Amino acid sequence: MLRSLPLLLLVLVLSACAGTRSQPRPDSAAPAPAPAPSATPETAPRPFRSPMGGFSVQLPYAPTEEQSEQATGTGDVVTHTFTASDPLETTAYFLSYTDFPPEALAQTTPAQLLENAARAGAESLGAAQVSARPVTLEGFPGQEVRASAEGRELRGRVYLVGRRLYQQLLLHPVGAPPTSAERYFSSFTLDPQVTRTLLAPES
Repeated sequence: MLRSLPLLLLVLVLSACAGTRSQPRPDSAAPAPAPAPSATPETAPRPFRSPMGGFSVQLPYAPTEEQSEQATGTGDVVTHTFTASDPLETTAYFLSYTDFPPEALAQTTPAQLLENAARAGAESLGAAQVSARPVTLEGFPGQEVRASAEGRELRGRVYLVGRRLYQQLLLHPVGAPPTSAERYFSSFTLDPQVTRTLLAPES
């Protein structure tokens, strides 16, 4: 469940966008719910920077990077995901970014895309309800979402910066958020040079 979450979120967001149909790969199905986890101590957060992703953040564990490609009705999209989890994988920090084709963005609005992402957060866990509130990151629109199901809590923030969707997620046992949770979310910053590139019109 931990490592499949960002990809599953993306599939649900793409499916909800007007005029977009996602084609998930066979290995993208969500696995069975994990057994009840037990907490493990976390290390002190350390800076992490993705030059290509154009962001910096503080994480308590070194992340691994994966790349997934999804076919849609308006072209393929590639998601880059960074996952940092504790040794027992009871708590996991996810960061991902996806560049959408202009045709896909033209068929929706930033508000609708972010709302779809908020709904996807609940659906990814099988939660019946999700709470969401608008947030901003350096002036860019976003949504913060919370949901819980199967003994886990999801807290996430999604931002739309030009044509790029950033996902910042935290999954942990119910009632046991890590001590670095607030620092994790507040430390997320954008690289101004990459941001300018994302906002520039495509030739």
